[in-house]
Amino acid sequence: MKSVESYGPLNAEILSFEHEYSGAQLCYIKNDDTNRAFSVAYRTPLVDETDSNHIFEHAILSSSQKYPSNNLFFDMVGKTYNTYVNASTYNNFTMFPFGSQSEEQLLLGADVYLSCMVSPGLLRDPQIFKREALRYMLYDVDDPISMGGTVFSEDMGYMTSVGMEGGRNILQGLYPGEYAANYIGRAHANYRDLTFEHVAETHERCYRFDNALLLLYGDLDYRVFLEFMDREYLSKTEKRGTDLSAYDDPVTAPAFASISMDTAKPFFIFGMDYANPEDAAPFKAVVEKTLADVAQNGLDDELVDTVLKSKALDDYTMMENTSVIIEEIFPVICMKWVQSGEMDLLPQTEAVFRAVEKDTDQELIRKLAQSLKNAPRSAMVTTVPKSGLAEQLVAEQEAYLAEMKAAMTPEELEQMVKDTLAFDEWNASEQSNNDFVISVADLPSLEAQPEFHKEEDDGALYYTAAAQTEQISCHQLFFDTSAVSQEDLHYIGLYSILLEELATENYTKAQKDNLMKQYLHGLDIDVAYPEDGERQYPMFGVQWNCMTEDYETSLGFLLEIMEGLNLEDKDELIRVLDKYLPSLDWSRNDPYVLDSMIAYAGLDRDNRYREYLNGQRFYEFAKELRTRLDSDPDAAKEIGEKLRSVQKSILHRDRMVVMNVAPPGTGGADFGHFPSDAEKSPIAARCRGRL
Repeated sequence: MKSVESYGPLNAEILSFEHEYSGAQLCYIKNDDTNRAFSVAYRTPLVDETDSNHIFEHAILSSSQKYPSNNLFFDMVGKTYNTYVNASTYNNFTMFPFGSQSEEQLLLGADVYLSCMVSPGLLRDPQIFKREALRYMLYDVDDPISMGGTVFSEDMGYMTSVGMEGGRNILQGLYPGEYAANYIGRAHANYRDLTFEHVAETHERCYRFDNALLLLYGDLDYRVFLEFMDREYLSKTEKRGTDLSAYDDPVTAPAFASISMDTAKPFFIFGMDYANPEDAAPFKAVVEKTLADVAQNGLDDELVDTVLKSKALDDYTMMENTSVIIEEIFPVICMKWVQSGEMDLLPQTEAVFRAVEKDTDQELIRKLAQSLKNAPRSAMVTTVPKSGLAEQLVAEQEAYLAEMKAAMTPEELEQMVKDTLAFDEWNASEQSNNDFVISVADLPSLEAQPEFHKEEDDGALYYTAAAQTEQISCHQLFFDTSAVSQEDLHYIGLYSILLEELATENYTKAQKDNLMKQYLHGLDIDVAYPEDGERQYPMFGVQWNCMTEDYETSLGFLLEIMEGLNLEDKDELIRVLDKYLPSLDWSRNDPYVLDSMIAYAGLDRDNRYREYLNGQRFYEFAKELRTRLDSDPDAAKEIGEKLRSVQKSILHRDRMVVMNVAPPGTGGADFGHFPSDAEKSPIAARCRGRL
């Protein structure tokens, strides 16, 4: 073991290891999360733009000597007890993560992945290359030759992506002629150099354990994993001194700060989308002036406080997303490891956060701005779409294939037809693998439901439970909306939208947005109409997270904006409706979601209620209001009065349901004890005082 450090947001210890014989490094994020995860990652520099790293990532999981299959990855997806199965290629590393709530299944998943790393079927079966990378197809000697392949086809889809081209142009502008300028997703433009031998070189170059980082996460017996990996894989592969320094470009300038960390060299980017080319110079001038101002004066203190508090809330709530560890935490650890060989990003990040938090004079922020202002290397890049480029590339491909065919002998053409048919036969054949699937009897038992306390008082029902962390709390309010008439129900949906969009009597929209980030983190507004239980009536619900010490302030702020919206401002009503109308039209925006809503509406009353308030009928209602605002001078006043009436029908405490999850001892969260009136939880007391 190399080190042990702590990381507060995950309530975790970070254990770092190095395997002496193989050279592999391992980072274990140890906490009590039962959504466990494993990953193996390799440094994979972009030696060119054939997208060979991406191709190898796809192909390596197709089969292994231990687990033969036509497509082992899909065996894993469909047959294992998993919470996450995937692989990801970044600009300078490739990662293979697997997640499961079963420790036994996680171990088997790790075995499958590692078996693919050391003995991939790809190296023995070129058909896998043809499926995942590139194949030439000819079904009749008189037909034109065509190209196919999973990654080749994916990359063809990027041809018209301005964002992808813009990202490449940034790297080309910053690092011309260097490996760091290479970009992923460009097999479609470099197909001439895409061969089986070229892709296979990736394994020899990169896929060695002394070039690997292993990652574990969650509540598991890591010694079992260490012993397994040592016995089955690491002790069988002596470190060979894998050296990828040939692909490290000369360091011409230090990296001070970065937004993009997943490239060979990190960079800080100021960008502007959907602009005109002539906007480039004024935009650059604004950036330079802003950096100079921040370097001298710092940022607005309230803005800094908001960003710091919002980040803290993001960190402490990250475990609410079951895939965030694999999709966000594992990759950033890999990024730091690729660039420095260290695995201490999480503790370092927390240390930097604390330093900025204590830096009330903003010395660090001003120093950062000064560093960016005086960066020894910068590039101004403008990416302009040009019609016809995709068609030009397709024409080049067709000409290349026509030239290829013209140069082939009749025997070679006949062989290509045979190869095409042989590939189709292989691809249609069924060979799968179940050796890594755990039995149903071995599935972990369901986690016990957390304890909670329930009490009814003065017409409202209160639920309280203890949070697992002291830093944050979660709150939910459900208001009885039975008083809202059938013909006015759609005003509830409009009120929900306006709640986040409008200014109030005491706050401008900018001020309100800033405070919402601080005190109403993850604000979620919803409706419900339960068919079971004690509360069988329509409800309007709001849920949010906040720092523990802020939850009384957060409740007061929420109730203030719910009561104080400026609902009669015609211009604002028009702005909000124009903003939301396109996304409210599910028939155009996402017909599948519309179909699902309609289908679910047939299941029960709750789904029917949600579909009525949020579905296509609400879009028609909102569109009709927008038309009225243009044609009727009194429409804004009438809509505002109706909204005010609906608002009053929502904001009352009768039959209200209050849910409060907070650390024990903060009021209303102690098991077996509901506080007296004198001790009453602030959320309960404030509701009584305001409603």
